[in-house]
Amino acid sequence: MRRRSGMVALAIGAVAVMGVVPAAHASTGTYPAPRVGSKITTANIADPSMLSGEHNGHYYLYTTGSGGIAVYRSTKPGSGYTYDRTISFKGYSLQWAPHVEYASGRYFLFFTAEHNTSQHCVEMAASSTPDRGYTAYGALKCDSQINQGWEAIDPTVYETGSHNYYLVWRRGHVVNFPGGQYQIMAEAITLHGSGKPVTMTPKKEAFALTPIQNSVIEAPSLVFHNGRFWLFVSRNAYNTATGPSAYLTQVWSGTKLGMFTNRGTVMSSGAKYGYGPGGGEATLTNGTTYFAYEFITAGSGTNHVTRHVDIATISWKSGSPVVG
Repeated sequence: MRRRSGMVALAIGAVAVMGVVPAAHASTGTYPAPRVGSKITTANIADPSMLSGEHNGHYYLYTTGSGGIAVYRSTKPGSGYTYDRTISFKGYSLQWAPHVEYASGRYFLFFTAEHNTSQHCVEMAASSTPDRGYTAYGALKCDSQINQGWEAIDPTVYETGSHNYYLVWRRGHVVNFPGGQYQIMAEAITLHGSGKPVTMTPKKEAFALTPIQNSVIEAPSLVFHNGRFWLFVSRNAYNTATGPSAYLTQVWSGTKLGMFTNRGTVMSSGAKYGYGPGGGEATLTNGTTYFAYEFITAGSGTNHVTRHVDIATISWKSGSPVVG
């Protein structure tokens, strides 16, 4: 889910070009789609997030698209997604990295944007339907060091077995992208059935899930399996397909919510997962854990990178996740 300097989507009237990977890493070549999963290659989209469960006869996928948050839907959870519509909010720039949660008859949309600030914050909106009618309520989370250039982006939500909710996001300070300081954070939130949709839970402070990293760590997605928490994250430069800065997916893990341990890479560039596989999110639906992620097909290392979305599944081998 997530980033992003030099993004796919630029909101109406907004133009931003930041964090360009040095020209030495740029490529005019093309890259094949992954062998695994069900692909959406009809549009340049990124940061996919699946809504858990069936809603009004459809399954929904939210992405960073052209002009805002592009919504796709299907009658099957793992394939067959077609474009539905784009959600965009007036006065918000660079709307990207969406995540939608359903609770108490309400759809809660979390996304990253600039609104009343020059820095990126986690924003919130809500609706009674999954793909339209959203009202934006402003920023939910900005970084405490926002005046020093720190940002809060890439929101997802983790729901516990007892229906408590945690916002999970990436805080960071970009310096010579993909360098800088980056960290995955979490904080308890409360979802409301009416009025302001989300509030931070009183007396529950934010806490770190990873140490501060000196290169990009982003797009967090947290699941629980067999007594352990598993945190999927993306590393390196989102617009780079090959080489030492190629985008990839790691997993971190721990037995309780707190500082996790890096368990290594689960997806990297190649024929199986495509090139630059990252920006992914794990979603449990109908007993299957799906993993929607982006991959690069052209423009590696440039501001004009072309990305598409793949939907794979997660299985468990010797207690660890395998995407396939």
